[in-house]
Amino acid sequence: MEMNLVNLRKISEYRTPELNEVCYFHYKGFGVITETIKEYKACWCLWLEGNAIEEIENLETLTDMRQLYLQENCIRDIGNGLATLTKLVTLNLAQNFLGHLSGLSTLTSLRTLKLNGNRLSTVDKLRHLLDIPSLETVDLTDNKIDEEAVLPEIFAKMPNLLSLYAHQNPFCPKIKPYRKLMLGTCAKLRYLDDKPVFEDERRAVTAYMKGGIEAERAERQLVKDEAKAKDDRNRAAFRELIVTAKREKAERDAAGIPTEPTAFYKANYMNPSEEDKWFTAERERNRQRLQEVARMEKEIDLRLAAKEDNETGSSEDADKFATHNNASLNAAKEPKQEPKPAEAAAAHVDPMMGVAAQEDTPATEENASTSSYVEVAATPDTESAVMLEEASELRTSAAATPDCSLPEDTASSSNTSGSTEKLDSLEASEAMAHTGVGLDSTAHTSAALLPTSSLKTSAQHRPMIWGTPAYDKLWKQACAAGENENGNGQADDETVDTPVVAADKEPAAPPPAVEAEATHEELD
Repeated sequence: MEMNLVNLRKISEYRTPELNEVCYFHYKGFGVITETIKEYKACWCLWLEGNAIEEIENLETLTDMRQLYLQENCIRDIGNGLATLTKLVTLNLAQNFLGHLSGLSTLTSLRTLKLNGNRLSTVDKLRHLLDIPSLETVDLTDNKIDEEAVLPEIFAKMPNLLSLYAHQNPFCPKIKPYRKLMLGTCAKLRYLDDKPVFEDERRAVTAYMKGGIEAERAERQLVKDEAKAKDDRNRAAFRELIVTAKREKAERDAAGIPTEPTAFYKANYMNPSEEDKWFTAERERNRQRLQEVARMEKEIDLRLAAKEDNETGSSEDADKFATHNNASLNAAKEPKQEPKPAEAAAAHVDPMMGVAAQEDTPATEENASTSSYVEVAATPDTESAVMLEEASELRTSAAATPDCSLPEDTASSSNTSGSTEKLDSLEASEAMAHTGVGLDSTAHTSAALLPTSSLKTSAQHRPMIWGTPAYDKLWKQACAAGENENGNGQADDETVDTPVVAADKEPAAPPPAVEAEATHEELD
């Protein structure tokens, strides 16, 4: 690409050359710096990196130039192209083909000069550096310098040299010890080859230059002793500060003088900003949230523990009751009976048992032998209220319509007798709901096993109420049936014996009501 005004306008920030202060003309393939660059008079930073420039020229009008980057070009001689750039501070000529230095004596403000990656080899070719007394940072890395005299004749005579990069040159291995001699010779050097020079190292190097290795060791030990003594003084001063503060506080407390807040406390706590107030309030809210979460977790743990204890007790009571009354439940199986279609299709909640009645199936030998058992759970605090309310509704409806239809096998019984039996059952249910009789008050739930086939949808077949004469008579018949099944004229211990209740515990819940079909003559 040719360096003309058209091309420079395309890559400049502003189309007007005089308005551009920083110009990025790097990696454009320019081979020559043309006179077009003279129109950029306001430019103080010019990037011409990565082109094919062989000669520095046409920069005379850029008198305000501060930084010039000409690295990675094909420059072999600096010449007089930089003579007018008296304000230049940074000059980068790295990765070129420079074999000697010249034309830099007029750069009185130059502080940083980068010459790494060139072809500088001898002390005479570097002597021009002495004509630039303002230099502070010089980079000569990766050149061909092989003369040891470069240290005393060039670097030691540069008055303001602070940073020097000289590694990757043939002369470096020849100077031993390299770092100590370089630092000892250049007294103002603060940075050498990518490593800073600290005060302790400077003292050790100065001692080495004066008395050798022994003087250096003594100086390093002295540095350690001084550091240790300084730490001891700091700790002693801090302890003295604490003792003084405690003594002054005790004196103020004895005299009744309040403690004066410190300046830091006054600035940060007595007059807090809105942000400090918000953070303080947020910390308090977080603390309250954590306390509430901890309280809720503790409450949940207590509830779970209580629930596990109750479930364990209820399961033991249920197992004990099922073991002692298994034979009586089997003996009370209902006879074969075909339910009415309307009754078989209806499904309702039995108010006396607190459990949903299931759909009937014809009572066959297969159903009688495979009748399953369902678990009925009763909660004292809610079951009694539900039973009382539903029993009252059924009592009202039963009194209004005493003549209820009966199944075919019991059609011979009088309507009055059936209504009277229902009302007796309802009265007993209300009494249980009020007094809690028949409910296990020692646990939240109680379980009992009932045959699925015994849950009838007929309104006439209500479960027997525990404690009534009819229930007692039915219980005796069940025990007698168990004795007959055993064949020895005596019931099994597991069937006849009632559960044993400890004296210090409340009696377990009575056996649940078992529905069994019996005529009124048998109940009487």
